[in-house]
Amino acid sequence: MASSFKRFLSILGSIALLIAAVIVFTNFIRPEFEGTDGVKQLRTKRDAAAATFNLATAQVDAFANLAKQYEDSFQYKSELDRSLPSGDNIPEVLAQIQGLAAADKVALASVTFQHPPMQSSQSSFVSAYGVLRASLRAEGGYNDIKAFIRDIENNIRLMDVSSMNLSTSGRSNVYSLQLTINTYYE
Repeated sequence: MASSFKRFLSILGSIALLIAAVIVFTNFIRPEFEGTDGVKQLRTKRDAAAATFNLATAQVDAFANLAKQYEDSFQYKSELDRSLPSGDNIPEVLAQIQGLAAADKVALASVTFQHPPMQSSQSSFVSAYGVLRASLRAEGGYNDIKAFIRDIENNIRLMDVSSMNLSTSGRSNVYSLQLTINTYYE
């Protein structure tokens, strides 16, 4: 055999091998990737899984936010319970008044408590509430008394000044205060 014939046969064999590879690829390999579990199907499944994961992540975040809001509502409930307690708690009221007086440099002379009757409401949404009336006498400087009254009205527990009498005590820059405070409870 001549070398040109060998060369021709090797070129022809290479072309036949290339044609066989294309036929095998188009008939066996390509349908597997594009069939029921093909690349497009796998991409679709991956995208659907990613969308499901994103939705689940968003739901977990929404539940976490809801849990935080629910937890914050307990904080507000405890603050509300402190502002309108379930009983009159006279020692607590006395301690608050004494603490505010000491902080504002007002000297308490006396504190007395009275229990007016419970207040009822015509509305079914509002329960009956009680009033604890505290009458106090104190002495201090004008700015100190003013700060004391402001602190009483801004206290965590609901307190209203219902009457007030301010007079001079006879000493220089010292005033005498008679104050009636209403505080509320359930």
